[in-house]
Amino acid sequence: MKIEKITFFILFCFLQGFSQTYVSTTGNDTTGTGTAALPYKTIVKGVQAAPSGGTVLVLSGTYPVTGPIYVGKPLTIQKSGSGAVTINASGWTSTDTYVLGIVNTSDVTIDGLTIINKIGNGSKGIWILANSGATSNLNNITVKNSVVKNIGWISNNLSSIPANSGIVANAIKVDGGNGTYAITNVKIENNEVANCATGWGEAVTVTGNVNGFSVSKNTVYDIANIGIVAAGNYLSTGASANNQARNGVIASNEVFDCMSAVANSAGIYIDGALNCTVERNEVYNCGVGLAVGAEQNTSTGNGGVSTGHIINNNSVYNNVVTGAIFGGVIGSGYTTSVANTKIYNNTFYKNRTGAVINGVTTINGVAVGTIADIYGGEVHFQNSSGITFKNNILYATTGKKALLASYGYTISSFVSDYNLFYREGNTDFIIDLTGTSFNGSSTTGSYNPAQFATATGQDVNSVVGLPGFVNASIFDFTLTTGAFAADKGDPTYNSTYSGTLDFDDDIRKRNGRIDIGCSELQTGSTAKKAATAVTAEESVTTFSVYPNPASEEININFGKVVNYASYSISDLNGIVLARGQFNSVDNAKINISDLKANSQLVILQINADNEISNNKIYFK
Repeated sequence: MKIEKITFFILFCFLQGFSQTYVSTTGNDTTGTGTAALPYKTIVKGVQAAPSGGTVLVLSGTYPVTGPIYVGKPLTIQKSGSGAVTINASGWTSTDTYVLGIVNTSDVTIDGLTIINKIGNGSKGIWILANSGATSNLNNITVKNSVVKNIGWISNNLSSIPANSGIVANAIKVDGGNGTYAITNVKIENNEVANCATGWGEAVTVTGNVNGFSVSKNTVYDIANIGIVAAGNYLSTGASANNQARNGVIASNEVFDCMSAVANSAGIYIDGALNCTVERNEVYNCGVGLAVGAEQNTSTGNGGVSTGHIINNNSVYNNVVTGAIFGGVIGSGYTTSVANTKIYNNTFYKNRTGAVINGVTTINGVAVGTIADIYGGEVHFQNSSGITFKNNILYATTGKKALLASYGYTISSFVSDYNLFYREGNTDFIIDLTGTSFNGSSTTGSYNPAQFATATGQDVNSVVGLPGFVNASIFDFTLTTGAFAADKGDPTYNSTYSGTLDFDDDIRKRNGRIDIGCSELQTGSTAKKAATAVTAEESVTTFSVYPNPASEEININFGKVVNYASYSISDLNGIVLARGQFNSVDNAKINISDLKANSQLVILQINADNEISNNKIYFK
């Protein structure tokens, strides 16, 4: 029996070693064997040599590429070590448009890579593709802990205007181009996507026959168009049926500085997709904060109507044109609509800034400020049927609209109640439906909230007043004790539509009735603020954290090799300022030179192989 156990252990170790293929900048594709001692030099070689279901471990360093990394089998490609693994495409010579492609295959994980500098029309940093060659669904594909930067039709220029709508680029694209076989269970998690001149494309795109996806905890910024999109009915995918991204979740992302010079560009956009949830996101300094629409002709797009969406617990502020646009379009020879969509417990704050973002001064040749005057306000409605709008805060600046609709559009079966309206100065005429058909009536105009309730029967339980934010000057929309918005939401709490967690990941309903807005007033020992106070008590571990005070970077010495470590840096209000992970390291560095903290004291929490350390760090 002992001999059998020893034999099994040796076989297990052999198989484990065989399944791991090593790549290093000091390796050799000719003489290397893919072992830790004799690694390959290029990721392309490592991927080709790795067995199906194996892991390619890429050691820290910069890997120049001139052509694509093609993944056509189940595989994990993972960073090894604390330093970055940078795939630099600045010397690209191939006619292929993607740096890393996952094509017609399942069970692939990309973990911890940095992809930069792929320039040219059609460029893609990471491309997950099901095309006509797929023979089954593509299941279980994950891209996580990675960085994608400077992928665009032009390099390092976010204000240049592309000549036509055929000029596109995407940092990460999930492309369901097969009408029979879908891409399912795809996850885009905890990535950084930045500085991408995407033309008429988007930074993170999920489109076509994609059934079941999550885009979560990503940071997307400095994009020359839309930040994150789930789309449907675009014939360019090639899907002959089921041409809608569907049954997806876009959650807990931070999206900012996404601005196009050719069209209204949302930070997060549901464009013709089906049954999507957008929750707990922070969106600011974009052309438009959130949008749910349908640009393509749904009767000919091989997909269907944009319907079944849930939008809740999002923090949407300081966007250029408007906080949100909900509804379909009047196209060339067709119209589209958004149906059966629930918009609950969001905070829209001081949108319609008319600001210049990323050097963009005009949109389609019209001054940004003028466009903002046309669409401007907190929430803007277009063609729709069956939208329910409840428990939202709409906080407008002086002279701006809180809720409005486009002239000539039709809004039907609209239900709105238990919202909070406020405008600096006064609340006269902050609701404008002039020229629209609203719930069957064409006799529409501008209203204050009381007039709107009388004229339409909507918002009869809504309120007007200051919400009671903790500190709106730093965009902390947590409610203070005794806040006006507290306990004024719909008494009939619907956990599906309002969610079980608020924007801060706290319990959504407390004290018997839900609050209005994205953040629930928290009291008692289970509140997030109470938990933050506990983290302020430093714990004793084997970790060494230095220097303290710190200004540029924080060093962590784990005292041993840890398989997996994560960290978060939070201020004393519990707002997370930074997150990150490390794999197979005994020490690590955290760059804090660009960290935006509101005080000189932050809490650094480290979890290394389930050993947790809480550390008070003072900034110089």
